Amino acid sequence: MKIVRIVLFVMAVFIGLETVADDKKIVSIQVEPGAFTTGQVEVLGAWLAYGSARAKYFSCTGYIYSFEEELEARKAMIDFWKKRKAEASSLTNKYMDYMVSVRSIGYLEEYVWHHYFKNNSIVQPKSLEVKKFESWLVNEKHDPETQVRIELNPSACKNT
Repeated sequence: MKIVRIVLFVMAVFIGLETVADDKKIVSIQVEPGAFTTGQVEVLGAWLAYGSARAKYFSCTGYIYSFEEELEARKAMIDFWKKRKAEASSLTNKYMDYMVSVRSIGYLEEYVWHHYFKNNSIVQPKSLEVKKFESWLVNEKHDPETQVRIELNPSACKNT
């Protein structure tokens, strides 16, 4: 019961987390309930690393979701997970472990493009090997996840 209380306390602290990226920018990082289903604080930490990386791209003067933003956020999430897993080898999470393998075989950029930008009007980076990735993906049973929402705090932008 003590562990459950600690996890609930950590969840309560992180759900309302706000990040100040500079003196004019305050964003809210909202973690979806799906990030808590395993009961592993490390999964929550990985998603917070993702959210923190994305938060850096928000500004009161404008925001456009970008390939670079999503890619950097996925890298931050994977790096966090790999570090925690190195500390506790028994740690496992299907999605996080899958993302580590996608990055280790060199398809993280293609993954981000395919799942988040393929049907977008943004021009595909020339360096991507999308056809090779999609051929590889056919044999994979995978559903992409995003367990974090980032929102700009409108009151932080009133005097900009």
